[in-house]
Amino acid sequence: MMYLSRGIPTPPHGDGVYRVSHCGRIYALGPESAALWQSGQFAPRPVLPGKDRMIARMEESGLVVTTEESGPLGAYRLLAAFYARTIKGRRIGS
Repeated sequence: MMYLSRGIPTPPHGDGVYRVSHCGRIYALGPESAALWQSGQFAPRPVLPGKDRMIARMEESGLVVTTEESGPLGAYRLLAAFYARTIKGRRIGS
């Protein structure tokens, strides 16, 4: 299983909480969730053993996309899903 993070980190507020903006909402992440999100921010990553439930919660919020595949096929599926969700409802080339 692999995942890729979605959203944009917000500027720090000085309270030690990591925040991510996605689709007009801001999500506060705990230290462990923040580390997972940051790990998948720029490239697809494998879901580490025992972290699947945390990744599933972030997927429900739209902060990550996942696939059951791994390796190059998993990376391709994640990138395809990421861009398909990013452009959904938008007209391309206009």
